[in-house]
Amino acid sequence: MDRIELEGLLDKTSVTSIVDAVYRKYKHKAHILDLVAPASGRRLFGPTETISFMPFREDLYEEQPHNFARLFYLAIGDDPTGKALVIASNGLSEVSLGGGTRLSRLRNHGLSGSLIDGRVRDFNELTNYNCAIFCRGQTMKWGGDRLMPFAPKVPVAIAGVFIKPGDYVVADNSGAVVVPAPDIHSVLTETVEIEKADVAFVRTIKTKRAEDVMRQGSDEV
Repeated sequence: MDRIELEGLLDKTSVTSIVDAVYRKYKHKAHILDLVAPASGRRLFGPTETISFMPFREDLYEEQPHNFARLFYLAIGDDPTGKALVIASNGLSEVSLGGGTRLSRLRNHGLSGSLIDGRVRDFNELTNYNCAIFCRGQTMKWGGDRLMPFAPKVPVAIAGVFIKPGDYVVADNSGAVVVPAPDIHSVLTETVEIEKADVAFVRTIKTKRAEDVMRQGSDEV
């Protein structure tokens, strides 16, 4: 199924319902909370590519291999359009992982946006980019003295969620969810049915009398 068809399903649902659908299929943790967006109201969706940052070590740091621009191009490959770049901090989520200059590459190469497990600078500038960015908050301080870009296209963990390149990520102002690529169509299809069931249940709640609920109980959980 191509991206247009997937986005058509996505437009009929929400991240909350996608989380419900994923947890009906799997027991592993798949959702990420406490994310902040420079531009509210945008949705991040796409297959992931990854860059892993590590705590800075002067004895291991080499300027060329550990250059963000180089790792960015290694990560996104030859067909970056619509991809979501996941940037992992390996536990230092209070440190800056980028700003308007570094993250302008997302816009320049047509990525859908980025999920960033760290703080980000230049929120005002990023609101003008036509992509969705979700991070841990805003900061002013450069983070290169504490974190260094280390490896592209590797599995990463954010808030206890395992993300491997190729997984799909969906994020909005409520949080993010990671969906294994082979399941994206079935999950979104089930999510649409969950939304329909919720709408029907709301109608049922509206028509039920309080005395009937007290006597008979309710299917609500």
